[in-house]
Amino acid sequence: MRQLKSYILNNELYLKNLFFTFFSQGITAISLIILTPLLTKYLGLQEFGTYGVILNIIAFSAIFDLGLNTGLLRKYILSDKSNNDLISNIFSFFLFLGVILLPIYFYLFHLVLRLNNTALITISILSTVVIVQNVIILFFDTLIQGLNLIFVSKLLRALKLTFEFFITISFLRILNLPFLLLITTTINFLYIISLYFYAKHTHKIELKISKINWSLLISHIKFSFWYFLASLASVLVFNTQIILINNIIGGSEAARFLIVTRFFDIIRIAMTNFTQVLTPKIIYIEYDNNWKKIKDLFLNVLKRLSILTIILCIFLYFLGPVIFIKWSKISDSSVISLFYVYIIFIALIIIDNVSYIFLSALKLNKTTTIVSVIQGIFTLILTIIFVKHFGIIGAIYASLLSFVLTNMLFNPLYLVKSLNVKLV
Repeated sequence: MRQLKSYILNNELYLKNLFFTFFSQGITAISLIILTPLLTKYLGLQEFGTYGVILNIIAFSAIFDLGLNTGLLRKYILSDKSNNDLISNIFSFFLFLGVILLPIYFYLFHLVLRLNNTALITISILSTVVIVQNVIILFFDTLIQGLNLIFVSKLLRALKLTFEFFITISFLRILNLPFLLLITTTINFLYIISLYFYAKHTHKIELKISKINWSLLISHIKFSFWYFLASLASVLVFNTQIILINNIIGGSEAARFLIVTRFFDIIRIAMTNFTQVLTPKIIYIEYDNNWKKIKDLFLNVLKRLSILTIILCIFLYFLGPVIFIKWSKISDSSVISLFYVYIIFIALIIIDNVSYIFLSALKLNKTTTIVSVIQGIFTLILTIIFVKHFGIIGAIYASLLSFVLTNMLFNPLYLVKSLNVKLV
């Protein structure tokens, strides 16, 4: 009991960050669990598939922060936390981003989606706004995480998700795609205001819209380049397959794949929370030049998360399909086969995430990012080939094969080798 109390006192901030991260993701999980079958019912499978394509294009567009937010987190911790010129410059650039992206997304949706002109214009505008909002939300999250106060941003995010959930439920019977995006943009705007006032009044962050200092911005883009490539690799793996499936075998099959991935995303996000909240802590330990402590932390986290993942896989194998069928109301053999293969993929992703977080936090991600980009390209090529031959299960075959041949093997070996060099 005394040891437990001592552990809690020594790790109070980590545990608080972890608790509110799980709390926030719990709200996300509940929202997805309830809304996914309802949206499938009221929108129809075809339109829900289109909605999935839009969401994945929005998620893909996270790359347009160019890695600036992750680079800012590292600078914010290791350098001067009062660098308001850089902070204001990045913020102004993100606002300018919307002007550049609008015509791009209008053309993209015209190519990908079969919509009338009115819906196309509305969805293009709202999607662009959501993309810029998401980048700005990540920007404010970065500033708050830089002070290792992750629990604050997670609590605000949980409130945002709860509000958005109840608004969506209230208008469920009259929902369409533009209306869904309008709900998101409105709630995001309120969320951004909350983050801004917290950052400004609690931590005295001065933020102003100003003329972009391109030399300062380009310098930070160069510093953040490998974070950008890592983000690109991630979206290639997780957010492009829906678009390919939609174009190759249709919206209904894309919707089926989306439903399975949403089910597993809840699990993936929950399990990776253990490592996600470690980023500021790892950077602070690096600042103290304590490489042995970093290596011990990595091995301990890897061991514990691997054990948890094995237990999770056993549970999913025996009880997962029953839960999934009751939740999704989909029980055809192709989807259930996809479910079983996805168990293996998600387990490997969870375990690999430990190495990924440490590599990213320590800025040892140059070589691993190149490997990740290769994985993403490999995944896309295999997806096109396998989906044509095997249907939607081919997409997960593509992801699994490309991942095992690249990052799954490379990341932990490269991290351990790099840490051993630092310890010599």
